[in-house]
Parts: sequence; structure tokens; C-alpha cells
Amino acid sequence: MVHSYVVYYKRFNMNVYTKNVSTVQTRKVFALMGDIIDSESAVDKRTLHANFNTVIDSANEKFRHSLISPLTITLGDEFQGFNTQIHNAYEIATYIRLYLLELQIRCRFVIAQVEIETPINKKIAWNMMGKGLAEARNLLEQKSDPNIYRFLLPDYPLITPLLNAVGLAMTDIEESWTKTQTGYMYEMFKTLPEIEEIANSRNVTQRNVYKVLSAAKYGLYKDLRHAHFATLLNIDDHLRSTDK
Repeated sequence: MVHSYVVYYKRFNMNVYTKNVSTVQTRKVFALMGDIIDSESAVDKRTLHANFNTVIDSANEKFRHSLISPLTITLGDEFQGFNTQIHNAYEIATYIRLYLLELQIRCRFVIAQVEIETPINKKIAWNMMGKGLAEARNLLEQKSDPNIYRFLLPDYPLITPLLNAVGLAMTDIEESWTKTQTGYMYEMFKTLPEIEEIANSRNVTQRNVYKVLSAAKYGLYKDLRHAHFATLLNIDDHLRSTDK
């Protein structure tokens, strides 16, 4: 659907199309790719499709200033977008992951360092070519890999396995959550509220909130996310220093 739109857009609106495309010809950026797990077995595909679009639209709005090419649903259950900084791509991935889990939708991601060799499309993340895109797509399609957070960083071969290991640990925790635990964890990371706020919003005691968060391994999960984020910030700092 998106592809046919682009063909139409290029054929009949070429002047508008070129305005939405960057003139940069070769640029190293970070691709965020994702897809829904087992979407073909969903009983209510209309609701799944609507919820998926709602989450992607929300992420595009929330992170519009960091995306150089917006999150675009390329097929019914897949999407991709591009960032100049890897920590931004990760922040978007974790936002989408918890939002979808709250809606009882499972998904997986690949964050890959790629080299775009054609103009960057600022309108939709489509109609671009470059090194690393095919490899990232292949990694995403490895359905036997249980890791939700997969990294492909050719310039950082020593760090990549560590990032993937932390991602697998996060995956194990997330996949063990009950519906109640998922709701509490989503709320904790969405707005960073005080425990008292969650207790009041859910009409439970603060002790009950602590018990749910403890069962969900909130402390360990937060530390794992921080380990990811700190490492990715270091990569961004290193890239900025080498660009000077």
C-alpha cells in the first residue's frame, strides 16, 4: 500500500516529492525496524491494525524532533524509521514496546547502523537504499531468535554482543509479566510518576504498588534499560567526536 502510494506520489507530484527528500547522498544513520510477532494468528486483525497504527502515530508525534525519516508502516505488521543518534532509536523502541505490550501486542526490533547512499526521504521512511539495510531486515526476520531488542552495529563489534545480551535479559523479564504487571510497568516508564500517584490512579495502596513492581522485577529492569541507554549515549558521543 505504501509502495503504490510512493509510485503515485513520484509520478504525479514530482516537484512536491523532491522537496521532501534530503540532498545528502551518503550518510551514516541508525535504522529502527520492527514488526508484530505472530500477527497472522491474530483473531481480530482490524483491532490489531488500528492499535498498531495508533502506537506508531503516537511515537511519530512524541519523537518527531529526533526522527530524520518518520516511522513508516511498510507492510501490515512492519515499520521502519531513521535517526541520527542511536539512543533516540532505542528510546523510541522501548516506548513502542511497552505501549504495545499494554495493548497485549508483542513486537520485536532491530536497531542497525546503516549507510544511506540515496537522498533521505523526510516524508516517509521508504524509497531509500544503502549498506546495512538488507542485513538489518534479515536480522529482524530471524523469528527463532527470542531477543526482542536486536542490535547490528558493524563499527562496534565488541559492544554489539553485550547490547544483545542485555536486550535478551530485558526480553525475559517482559515476557514474564502478567497483564497487571505490564500495566504498572507501562505507567512507570511512560510518565515516571510517584508511587503515590499510581496508587491513587488505580485505587490501591502504595504497598500493593510496590508488591506488583517487585514481582515485575522493576529494579533490575530499570538497571538493564539504563545500561543500554548509557552505552548508546557513549556511542553517540564517540560518533560526534570522530565527526569533528
